[in-house]
Amino acid sequence: MSNRFKTHIAGFLALVLCLGMAAPALAVKIGAEANPAALAAAGEATLTITVTNDGAAAMENLRINSAYSGIAFHADDATIEPGESKPFSATVALSDTAIGQPLTFEVTWTENGEAKSGTATLTVEREASASLTATVSVDKAQASQGEIVTLTYTLTSTGSMPLTVTSVTDKGVSSKPIAEKVVVQPGTPTVIPFEYTMGSATVTSTPVITYVDATGATQTLTLKETTLGMVMSKLSMEVTQGEASANGMPFTLHITNNGNQKISAIQVKDELGNKVNGAEFALAVGEDRQLTYTVLTDSERYVVFSVTGKTAAGEAYENKTKSYVVRKYIDPSLLGIEFSVAVTETLNASGSIKVRFSVNNTGSLEMRNLVISEKTVQENEGGEATESLAEITRKDAIAPGLFETEQTVYVGEPRELTFVTTLEDPAGNSYTYTAYLAADNVGIYDGTGAEAAQKEVIEGLGMRIGTGISRALSIALIVLAVLIVLAVIALIVLNRLERKQKREAARRRARREKQRREQIRRQQAVPEDTLTGRPAASPSGRAGIDLGETQIRRQPRDLDR
Repeated sequence: MSNRFKTHIAGFLALVLCLGMAAPALAVKIGAEANPAALAAAGEATLTITVTNDGAAAMENLRINSAYSGIAFHADDATIEPGESKPFSATVALSDTAIGQPLTFEVTWTENGEAKSGTATLTVEREASASLTATVSVDKAQASQGEIVTLTYTLTSTGSMPLTVTSVTDKGVSSKPIAEKVVVQPGTPTVIPFEYTMGSATVTSTPVITYVDATGATQTLTLKETTLGMVMSKLSMEVTQGEASANGMPFTLHITNNGNQKISAIQVKDELGNKVNGAEFALAVGEDRQLTYTVLTDSERYVVFSVTGKTAAGEAYENKTKSYVVRKYIDPSLLGIEFSVAVTETLNASGSIKVRFSVNNTGSLEMRNLVISEKTVQENEGGEATESLAEITRKDAIAPGLFETEQTVYVGEPRELTFVTTLEDPAGNSYTYTAYLAADNVGIYDGTGAEAAQKEVIEGLGMRIGTGISRALSIALIVLAVLIVLAVIALIVLNRLERKQKREAARRRARREKQRREQIRRQQAVPEDTLTGRPAASPSGRAGIDLGETQIRRQPRDLDR
């Protein structure tokens, strides 16, 4: 390398070094942002200007100057030390014309007494109008009657602003709105599940969504139709449980095809897998079949019947009944219970009596789970009578023989009481016995007096019925009296009308009579011969007088006709 070339290289490096020393060092960073970054229409936004001091000297007397009225960052001659950053914010109301336009602010400060400045520019963008998208899905497209189908409505806001959904309706599955007043946040889908109980026919879901968009306008969104098909392959089973005996518990099963397609290869079994029917059979639409089945009563069982078959489409069909309890058979001759009650202390001022309950187990087996209760009848809000049992005492086991217990019973005031005792035999079969008592009497009221008690109850019921009849009769008499008064008024009115009509008729007759007499008077003024029509002779003779009188008598009769 020649000395001349080395000299050129050294000169170039020196020039670069000088230029680098002459360039000012980057000492300040000014950033600006808006929250929200976009607006769909006029509204408020928070503008933030962040100043970072990357230099070696402190920034003093910092100010942010705004050419826009109403925007002030209040830097207040702040000082920013080297390496520090400070944000300055101002919340402003932007007009619609300011959206999408650049906003420029001047930042001034001093370093070591030297005045310096910079600019911050930001733009609040105009947001595209937010809209709503929605979908609906179902967990199954076909279902049997009574089966639950879950519809899921998913709502999404496409913009950066929340949207208010006024209502989600789907008249195909609900007469009421699925949801109302739902706020859908941007970026987070809102999921609304709805359970529909399948009816007896196919339905079509057509959701309609009403919402308010970003501009405040009401929009309507209609989703595509979804058909929920009704699966009509169904066999219903009615089970009748008979009376238990030493030979077993009889069951009667009535199977009906109440669907809309034939079901074949039908087989009915119990919970142990035993066949109820022999060979498989088929049922067309509307057909039915009755089966009988006996379950042994040598032990306790909970029997459940299941039916299987094949639909016309070749799909497997299955259904089952509820469970029916079958307990071990107990010979009734081994059982015997007598239940009676007696007042041992009469009704006191606190409204209580003391009652002795006697349960005589005349059988040869130990009974268990004895519960003695008072039965009361009350009316619910709908006026219907409802029975309730208030437990008084209980005992786990009752051996053969007499069991007695005295209990204090609150009755409030004199009234008839009904006591019920329930107990079970060793197999778990339940038995119920009833005894009656008057709260103000002392004495024993046992099973031997049941007929008398029933008679008293019936007589009391008769009195209440009689009272009801008396009330009804009183009401009927009142109604009858009102009708009679109305009839009398009607007769008076009719009588007055009749009198008025008679007076009118009399006036008409008087007018006719007056007219008749006026006509006679004129005839007498110019007498004529009734036969010839010529003027009559002087009425000196008797015949003329008679003829004139005859004419006067006949003429009114002729006029009356």
